[in-house]
Amino acid sequence: MAQGVQRDLALRMRRLLDLSITQAGRTIIAAADAEAQRDALELGTAAVADDAAFASSTHTHTGADVTTLIVENRTSDPGSPEVGRIWLRTDL
Repeated sequence: MAQGVQRDLALRMRRLLDLSITQAGRTIIAAADAEAQRDALELGTAAVADDAAFASSTHTHTGADVTTLIVENRTSDPGSPEVGRIWLRTDL
């Protein structure tokens, strides 16, 4: 009798895990090591690059390039914000 209850509990736990984890999540969990997880996520070399080296190789602007910065106070998100638009939700 106890073995049947144990089997039922194991089946219920398996179903719960199957519902809670996506296939992508299972792939990452099943990966043998950190490198295999990075491959599963298709992160490429940026995931292991030195932060300073990565930033300097991908960004060419400096702080002096930013001449105007406007932060808009809003109580809702804009419907179709332009690239680079910045707003602050004051109602949250």
